[in-house]
Amino acid sequence: MRSVIHKGYNLLVSQSLAHTRGKLRLVGILGAVLYPGYYVIWEFIVPLPYENLLLRLAAAAAAAPLIWEARLRLYPAFLGVYWIVATAFCLPFFFTFMMLRNDYNVFWVGSLMAAVVVLILFFPNFRVAFLVWLLGTAAAYLTELAIVGALPEIELLSTTQPLSQGQQLAAFGFVMIFLVAVTNLLNLHRRSVERSGIENINTWAATILHQTLTPISAVNLALQGIRPHVEDRPRLLAIVDSAIAEGHQAVKSAREILSFAVPPEETLEPRSVISARSAIQRAIDTYPYGISGAFERIDLIQLHAGDDFDIEAPLEPFVHVIRNLINNAMNAIGEAQQGHIQIRLERGRRQNTISFCDDACGIPTEDLPFVFESYFTGRPAGLGLGLAYCKQFMHRAGGRIAVRARKGPRPFTEFLLHFPAAQIQPGAATAAR
Repeated sequence: MRSVIHKGYNLLVSQSLAHTRGKLRLVGILGAVLYPGYYVIWEFIVPLPYENLLLRLAAAAAAAPLIWEARLRLYPAFLGVYWIVATAFCLPFFFTFMMLRNDYNVFWVGSLMAAVVVLILFFPNFRVAFLVWLLGTAAAYLTELAIVGALPEIELLSTTQPLSQGQQLAAFGFVMIFLVAVTNLLNLHRRSVERSGIENINTWAATILHQTLTPISAVNLALQGIRPHVEDRPRLLAIVDSAIAEGHQAVKSAREILSFAVPPEETLEPRSVISARSAIQRAIDTYPYGISGAFERIDLIQLHAGDDFDIEAPLEPFVHVIRNLINNAMNAIGEAQQGHIQIRLERGRRQNTISFCDDACGIPTEDLPFVFESYFTGRPAGLGLGLAYCKQFMHRAGGRIAVRARKGPRPFTEFLLHFPAAQIQPGAATAAR
């Protein structure tokens, strides 16, 4: 039950905030200015039957705190709830209530439709948008009933036969639902374009990776041709054999990662049973230290003794996940000029966990809900694809990845990789032992 509530909370809060990152300040400014500003228009320039300055000031007051978006994002749980409540009040409640008070005046009907469009743009998830719209609209109708005791007659609809008030309300509701659905379809089209962009990048990256296999294979063939001529020189022969082995391993790793680059919705079929500890050690040993700075050192990583466990997944993509985490931690250590990496394994009855923790500089609290999103990065030179790849791998391996972090005097960043307890068949081949 708690997991269901937590999932629903994340849907309402984290996803909603992710889409509005960097936009709330502008929304707050516009709301604080336009709500009282339009009072002058509808009261003096184009007078309408009903206006309410206090309600407009309340809406402006609800929008104004969003001007301080940077500070509010330090408290993501509060900001998420406040954003949803404030939007429900300022958009569906305000515009529906004013439309009812003005007896479905055409200006307010049009304004309400515009508000619905804005609402969909704020909340790209249709379920969240519909919930916010429903809450605000229901509150407006209940408020109107509490004040007047009845709803106004709708006179906008012309039909061959007179409609009852219930039929008119139903017809108006169908129009609004149609508007919400159409706007959401337009938003889905926008998101499909974004997904196409991601797929194009994946294809481009896969093409580059594929092209690197050709020169590596050519070098390997050349080395194999040289080998018979150096068999009488043991030291040189050992160097050639080592280079050939490394070349074969590079080709194998590239092919495994290339075969993994498929749409994330597909389920990953286990290809081998790998030792978590051995695979992590392989990632540690093969990471290219020293490329980005003096703080990239293998001695900064400690793989603690603990219960090893098996993972049903391809070896090289998992090693690539660990390398991504090492790379992020090394970048943080270089930025903070301090820190170490601690890796721990814990075996459980239902799930096994890898804890990957560094104590460099932490991650801002407001960034935590977005770190696994494609293209989100906290570094100017970052692409925002590494952690998205990690999440994709964990999903397809039947597991999940989570993060927690803290900035301040005792900063840390910890990634938790949860895998289902593997049901290993007797005699199964195990890689990376």
